[in-house]
Amino acid sequence: PPPTRMPYEPFFRQVLDSGELGEITLVELKSVSGANLQPGLTWRERIEFSGQQVLLMGIFAETLNAIVGPYESLSAQTATPIDTKIDGDKPYRIQIPQVVTISGRLTGGALAVEHHTGMACDNSTPGNSLTIWGTKGTLRYGFDEEVWLAAAGGRFRSIDVPEGLRRGWQVERGYVGAVRAAKAG
Repeated sequence: PPPTRMPYEPFFRQVLDSGELGEITLVELKSVSGANLQPGLTWRERIEFSGQQVLLMGIFAETLNAIVGPYESLSAQTATPIDTKIDGDKPYRIQIPQVVTISGRLTGGALAVEHHTGMACDNSTPGNSLTIWGTKGTLRYGFDEEVWLAAAGGRFRSIDVPEGLRRGWQVERGYVGAVRAAKAG
């Protein structure tokens, strides 16, 4: 599981399952960095190393699936504004998108929009966030220990997520568990 789902996925599940947000109407995910503006090539820009991985989209797709469910339908637009960088002394054609927008409908009926970019040139925009709007409230997560909740007609208030609804890093334990389960059949 990606680290973006942790540590608050149990809390998000509780809020959504309780109906505190009402019917979910819109989900917005933003993943913004300046990673592709670096003068040299990064491993994420090299298709032979990164494959079809685009920015942090895979990590956030797993996060969205776990929290609000998968897409029923979607469309996407991509751009690669810096299509060539120098690798040593040779030009290297970048084939992995540096800007992606995704919009669609989730299986639960809510609309969703995602903004992914590695082209943020300022230092105040970069960051990641997930906002879930419902008919009774809004939940916002900054992926940096910030969780905010707003009731209908109210302002956002910071939430101190109870310890019992937090989950720590479990990737290694999960991997070992999957191997043991596979061995056991």
